[in-house]
Amino acid sequence: MMDNENSNLISVITPTYNRGHLIERAIRSVLNQSYENFEYLIVDDASTDNTQEVVNRFDDQRIRYISYEENGGNAVARNVGVQNARGDYIAFLDSDDEFLEDFLDKALNRLENVPEASFLWSGTRTVNLDGSYYDRIWVPQTKKHPNQFLYELHVGIGRGFLIKKECFIGLKFDKRLRTAVDTDFLIRLRQNFTFTILQEIMLNIHTQPGSVRANFSEKKKSYATIIDKHKNIIDNDPKLSRKWYYKLFWLSLYDNDFSLARETYSKIRDGKAKAGFLYLIFRIFPTNQAIKLHKQLSR
Repeated sequence: MMDNENSNLISVITPTYNRGHLIERAIRSVLNQSYENFEYLIVDDASTDNTQEVVNRFDDQRIRYISYEENGGNAVARNVGVQNARGDYIAFLDSDDEFLEDFLDKALNRLENVPEASFLWSGTRTVNLDGSYYDRIWVPQTKKHPNQFLYELHVGIGRGFLIKKECFIGLKFDKRLRTAVDTDFLIRLRQNFTFTILQEIMLNIHTQPGSVRANFSEKKKSYATIIDKHKNIIDNDPKLSRKWYYKLFWLSLYDNDFSLARETYSKIRDGKAKAGFLYLIFRIFPTNQAIKLHKQLSR
């Protein structure tokens, strides 16, 4: 354990919306950290349930509750947390997940011992409703810099990240996005900073019943925005062009936006036959059936 009295302040941020029935577990996991020099910002994005009541049950001066009257989305809530953070480091925790008690201690120790790194993530345990679980520590296979995460990204900001506060100078979560917020942010974070990995299981991710059905319209918009931000890089790399434009292509089909699908198809260099076949499937079959066929063919 590090000497907390002479150490850096860590700001833990939990954005939340109507998670009063779940957030207590997350709060306890933060308050039970072996590393004690932290502040805990809970950003309530206009909840209409008992979230504030649950937060108020905890008598700990390190908790800072910030409430907004109008729902702005995950990106806005995270930006508000960062703007109000006083710490030298920022950690994010989703309101239905929990840190293991040594996360802050081990994550900070790792970053301070890898001076060239400005952020890290850890391993996670995903816990299912029936109590079964699986562990994962993502170690990238690609070594490209600084556009590495355009090629490969299999982790989200709520998956055991600790980030130096200085990284947020000029870098925010894109409030235009309602999905793929993490993807967009991490691509840009990696373009400017270097990472290390805490290769231990440090976070429990809890699956929840009744997940909201995928909003393909929002996903389509988000990926179109991400492509536009990195268009010069993507258009000049056949591998990236194939990856990003094909994804936007099938998201457009999922959303019945055939106009954008045709526009995107014209930008796909490799795999036009595959894309053309998929386009015919969505023209012939009802959308739900076409989606099932696409998923079967993608296995």
